[in-house]
Amino acid sequence: MSSPGRGRFQGRRAAAAVFGFFVVAGLVLVFSGTLARSTASEAEAARLQADIAQLEALVEAGAVEIRFLETEASAAWQARIQGYGEPGEKPFELPPSAPSPEPIVPLGGGAREDRARAPIDAWLDLLFGASGSRDGLATE
Repeated sequence: MSSPGRGRFQGRRAAAAVFGFFVVAGLVLVFSGTLARSTASEAEAARLQADIAQLEALVEAGAVEIRFLETEASAAWQARIQGYGEPGEKPFELPPSAPSPEPIVPLGGGAREDRARAPIDAWLDLLFGASGSRDGLATE
């Protein structure tokens, strides 16, 4: 025969087990959410570190450019761009009537078949004025 106190003890034990289950389930849910947020935060931190590294590289490239602009070589380079050269130099420039170069075909874009002649022929014509002459051989 069971005693009346023993059944009450088993009911409390079952209630404690159910309560314990809910506490454990709640803790698992809280910590799993925290773990998910932590993982997302770590991924965001890694992305931001990559962005920072890229920006630091840009800053370093800018610093290199600034150091170059402070040199005598930079001043000479800018002078040549403006048409001031060394004594005895003749500036080279294309005449205003020079044709624009053909657009560059991207790699893998295939060869253009509508070209009438090779680009070297156009440049030779532009620089030397003799149409169809290359290496001193005239074609008629």
